[in-house]
Amino acid sequence: METTVISTPILPEVPPTVTRSAYPTIAQSWGVLGWFLILSLLVGIPTYLVLDKLLHVGKQTNAAILSVLINVALMLILRRKAGRQWARIQWKGQAKPWIYAALPILVIAYGIVASTLVELFHLPNWMETTFRDLVKQPLLALFLFCVSAPLLEELIFRGVMLTGLLRNYRPWVAISQSALLFGLMHMNPAQIVGTGLIGLLFGWLYYRTRSLSLCIVAHMFNNLLAFLAMTDTDLSKKETMREIFGADLLFGLALLISVLLVVLIVWQIHKRTRTYEGLSVPAAV
Repeated sequence: METTVISTPILPEVPPTVTRSAYPTIAQSWGVLGWFLILSLLVGIPTYLVLDKLLHVGKQTNAAILSVLINVALMLILRRKAGRQWARIQWKGQAKPWIYAALPILVIAYGIVASTLVELFHLPNWMETTFRDLVKQPLLALFLFCVSAPLLEELIFRGVMLTGLLRNYRPWVAISQSALLFGLMHMNPAQIVGTGLIGLLFGWLYYRTRSLSLCIVAHMFNNLLAFLAMTDTDLSKKETMREIFGADLLFGLALLISVLLVVLIVWQIHKRTRTYEGLSVPAAV
């Protein structure tokens, strides 16, 4: 009796597909904070001494120059460290004109809600004197608050950091991490919570639209409101949203309307945009 031996054909071995994460991972994103602190010491202190002691540049101008230099240096370091893991920055994305039109309302309403939450913590403002001195030179302050800071910070936190994190982690993890570091890098207790909350909104907008330009415009408008508030004699003396609106009833109504507007606009953006997850970065051969 013959027996038939069934053998499994030997297939050629296929090398596994090797992928690597985009830049940065969560660990690397904490390194970005480290680099910011290092640059603040290595670039900030010597530059300050040169500008102040040798060139006799005013403190306000000195602060503006330092801010731009440190952010530009940080951007260059991130580009070098990312190497081939660099994720392409997306400027236009799928942000429609109606989103830009709704942006001022969203930023104002979200700002009222976020500011009300921040006020619950009673955090000290270490930069209050610096900001008040800076707005004494309105053109310089306007450039710093509404041009250089929004452009450079959005490039770093949404253009580089969040783009990479979204390729490596779930959206809520990536958005939360970038917002946390966005708050911490302001190094001012009164700003950490507020900018962190703003970072959540900007991060979510970028996730839904993949439009860095939209985030830059939102950041510019948010900072413009802050700049106008600091330059207004009456508003600058008021420390809480309740004081700004005056009567408790008016404040409560404004807060309720703001919450409803944020929910409505966020829902419309969520409904009318689509997300697309980034692909893993191929490993070098």
